[in-house]
Amino acid sequence: LTTFRIVGMMAIRQATILLTLIAAAWICALLIFSTSQNGTAFRVTVALIILAVLGIAVTPFLYLIWGTRTNQPLEFTRLDMKSICPRCLLEQTFPIGDSKCTRCHLRIKIDVEEPRCPQCNYLLYQLTEPRCPECGRRFDAD
Repeated sequence: LTTFRIVGMMAIRQATILLTLIAAAWICALLIFSTSQNGTAFRVTVALIILAVLGIAVTPFLYLIWGTRTNQPLEFTRLDMKSICPRCLLEQTFPIGDSKCTRCHLRIKIDVEEPRCPQCNYLLYQLTEPRCPECGRRFDAD
């Protein structure tokens, strides 16, 4: 469905550009070559202009409705890490994020960064080959 939306938006955008160019060429041709007041030429001109303006107005609206989301919500899992406090050498379990030692109260912050596909944000954990299974993009295994 996402691919359909992207293709649909691209088709509407390209059709709008094409209609705008056709309307501009038609108006230029009428100004240069027309010597009489022709009702049909006027109707065609107005129709092309209306279609081009509608396409220009609809394209940003479709991007708001169907646009791809670049900032996807993070997936959190409760992770704990067994470690030794660097100050008092007490072995304990720290949760990911902000915490402090239970003995000496040293503040400790643990950040975990999971590898994600730069194109589709798919989690690239424990893959057997350096290719995103979601979008097919190759990536550096390191």
